Amino acid sequence: MVFKIKIVLKSEEVKVYNLQLMTAMRFVDSVEIIGNLRVETHPKVCELYRYDLLDLPPPLSRITKKPIAVFQPESDDDVLKILKVAAKFKVPLIPRGAASSAYGGVVPIKKSFVVEFSRMRKFRIQKNCVIAESGANWFEIENAANRENLALRVYPTSAFVSTVGGWVAQNGFGVGSLAYGRIGENLEWIEVADFKGIRRVSGEEKWRYVGAYGTTGLILRACVKLRENKPINAEAVSLSLDKAVELLDGGYYAAYISCGAMKNLGLEGNAFLICREGWGDKNALGEYLWNRRFEPLKGINYRPIFSEVLLPLESVADFEARLREFCKSYEIVFSKNEASIFAIFDKKWESYIRALKVLKVAKRYGGKFYGLGMISYVKDKNLREFKRSIDPHNLLNPGKAFQPNLISKIIKIAVMLA
Repeated sequence: MVFKIKIVLKSEEVKVYNLQLMTAMRFVDSVEIIGNLRVETHPKVCELYRYDLLDLPPPLSRITKKPIAVFQPESDDDVLKILKVAAKFKVPLIPRGAASSAYGGVVPIKKSFVVEFSRMRKFRIQKNCVIAESGANWFEIENAANRENLALRVYPTSAFVSTVGGWVAQNGFGVGSLAYGRIGENLEWIEVADFKGIRRVSGEEKWRYVGAYGTTGLILRACVKLRENKPINAEAVSLSLDKAVELLDGGYYAAYISCGAMKNLGLEGNAFLICREGWGDKNALGEYLWNRRFEPLKGINYRPIFSEVLLPLESVADFEARLREFCKSYEIVFSKNEASIFAIFDKKWESYIRALKVLKVAKRYGGKFYGLGMISYVKDKNLREFKRSIDPHNLLNPGKAFQPNLISKIIKIAVMLA
């Protein structure tokens, strides 16, 4: 159920038209600054906003909270008004894109307002960049860029649904990262909103926001670099991982697929997929595996439990040898200086232990969680001090990225015991 808010403010008199905020009714005297804004308050709908793709065990899932209301801004002014309401009543704000990640970055752990950016999705191609609002879809951008003989340098495997703001907030690693790195390395600038207003940041300053999951500001739009739209030649061969690592130079995208993961596709053996821009050999298996890049779980007819970790390139082969002892189905995707290992397990209770064990073993080889969200955090004194300066009441996505919460603390202990 969707309601419109329209407020006319005359002196101290506030007239409310067609307003039903239910549990948020106590915020009605602040709504004069909202104007016309789409808001969702139905309890059944709000319940859906407790989740992203993260599959928490039942005891931990009870820690998440149903939001008070879900706002869908259509402009920068809408976002600023929502920030003003949140500041006045000390209500946390949770920014949300498509929620296609599995790290709990958009999951409320306090009673909050969710700010869903699905209605801020405009973008335009400008020279060799695209300027895109937070809710813009990566696949739509790619199609538009292709018509200009351009293409995205990097994009997520969830590009069909994923949004610009969500992937920037996570500092995503995906297709094209072997050649171009993470999304943060491919941004000219970003515009963010906080309780002090809107600012455009670039250079070193952007790293206060990229990968911070909205804890330091809400991402409004980004200027993303594009590449010339050269064809991608994809080749797949069967060889060991240590040999595969030697073949990464000059690649655009590369992935090592284990025997177990290949078996899910109805294929035998392992495969190393190497893709290059505009040159290199190609074969039928390579084209098939390249075309399934948007379906990393293709062939799996159950909802799996998975664990994803990052390893330095120099230690990925040693880690993989250890991983094979307790995981048969996994895929390794390479970036400039690191590799992402996506380990897949059956939907069984013991699989949660194995998923935690992936991280425990990875840490011995210099590894870490791929994403932070609410399941892990980094100790960053500079970011914490910056957050306190612009968000003194800790209202911007609290308990995420570089702030511990109950779930991240429990997971940290569980990893030690795995």
